[in-house]
Order: sequence, then C-alpha cells, then structure tokens
Amino acid sequence: MLILKCTPSRFFYITQRFLSLQPEADSASGFFMAISKQKLKTIQSLKLAKYRRKLGLFCCEGNKLVTEIQASSLEVTEILITDDWHQRNPDFAFKKVDPVYISPQQMQQLSTLTTPPGILAVAKIPRFKVIPEEARNNLTLVLDGIHDPGNLGTIIRTADWFGIKLVLLSLDSVDIWNPKVVQATMGSIFRLSIIETEIEAYLDQLNKLKLPVYGALLNGEELSLADKKSPAGALIIGSESHGIRDSVLPYVTQPVFIPRSQHSQAESLNAAVAAAILIAAFSIQK
Repeated sequence: MLILKCTPSRFFYITQRFLSLQPEADSASGFFMAISKQKLKTIQSLKLAKYRRKLGLFCCEGNKLVTEIQASSLEVTEILITDDWHQRNPDFAFKKVDPVYISPQQMQQLSTLTTPPGILAVAKIPRFKVIPEEARNNLTLVLDGIHDPGNLGTIIRTADWFGIKLVLLSLDSVDIWNPKVVQATMGSIFRLSIIETEIEAYLDQLNKLKLPVYGALLNGEELSLADKKSPAGALIIGSESHGIRDSVLPYVTQPVFIPRSQHSQAESLNAAVAAAILIAAFSIQK
C-alpha cells in the first residue's frame, strides 16, 4: 500500500481544491482557489468607505487582529489565507469560519498593507444603540472631528485600556472601519461600542439629564492625575487642528485643561496624547 504524507495545511488545501463546488484556477500558481472572482472583487471594494457602508462589512489583517476578532462578539464572514502563511502558522486556531486559500497575488490585491501578512478576515460592521441614560454610571468618550486614522486608533486602544466601553464619533471624523484605524487599535475596536452619530443630539440629552459634559479646552480647569472627577457623563476630545467645534461648545458644562510646564514652548498636544492623559485622569480609581 502506498501511503502519502503531507502537512495538515497541505491536506486542508488539497481538500478545498477537490471539494469546492466552484473552484477557480489561478494562472500564476496553477492551484485551484475556492473563491470566485466576484467575491474577491467585493472584498477588494471594502478598501473604500462607501462600499464598507453599503455592504456593512470591513476587513482586518494579521494574526493579532484575526485572533482578536475571533474572540469577540462580531460576526466573521470570511477568513482568507495563503498557503505560505499556513505553512508558517500550522497551529493557528480558526474558531468562527473555515479559512479559504487564495494566492499571494490575490492577497496582495486585497491587502492594504505594503507587505501582506497572509491572513485576512471579513466581518460584519456591528450596530449599537445610543442610550444616554447609561452615562449615569459610565464615562462616554465623545470624539469631535478626529481625522487622522492613527490618532483615532490610538485613542480607541487607550479607551479600552482604561475600561471605557462607549465611544461616540462625529459624522465628519475618519471612518471608524478604515483599515488604518482598525490596524492601529490592535484589536481594541472589537471590544468597544463605537457609534458614528450626531454628537450634539447626544450631548443635549446629557445636559437634560444634568450629567457632566467635560471638554478639553484651553480656558478650562487645570486637570492633574490627582483630581477626582466623576466617572459619569461624557468627555469630549476635539480635532487635531481646531479642537472642539463651536457648535459643540455650548454643551460643555465643565471645561478641563491639561497644564503644561512653565518652561514649555509647545503650542499643543497631539489629540491621542491629550486623550490618553484625560482618560487616565478620569478613569484611575483613587
């Protein structure tokens, strides 16, 4: 009897090749891929915000993010891998859906990274409901006009670190499911409720509920890590260049300010850095 030996990843690959109902040949490698050209085109379109919104889907890449999203409550619809990636990660656990092999050339087309990691997941964009009354016992982070993907991702990661569960984002901010934002969060985005909304309407509700609305302003009360602030209400972080916009300022009930050294000549702090200092001041329990 002839016994052929192969790695688990190769066995899985061969199984997909012969059991796929609609195999598609890849001219570069000669292998069969269990994914259609239309599916690849759809996933590639998710690089653009308008298609992410239209289809209600987004992508994430790399071992870290795919592991994190599988551990979250989000619904994963596809996981795509290359054979080379699987050879290097034979023990990677697929918990939500079975992976589909694609060629390195196809992965390059789908990836937003200079060097694709070789694994990419597609998931449904989660939908959350805004409930102002929940701010009675929890601090809500409100982001007004944050345009830089790296800053937004870092702020979300910081919020996750300090236990903030709800983040509201103004409609003119960078798209929360922008690949650069998702990458910068290092998986924190999958654990928080993040909602793009008209933040003025939300803040108006907090004012009516007599809940504090803190705003990072140059003319605010000096804030230090020793200050004891209420872990309720909302904390507003403004844009990198203009701060909190004029239409939002009337809702701020307690302006706060991060004091700088009297010897400092710096004009301002990076939005993500300012957010980290303020969130820490509000979140660290005394």
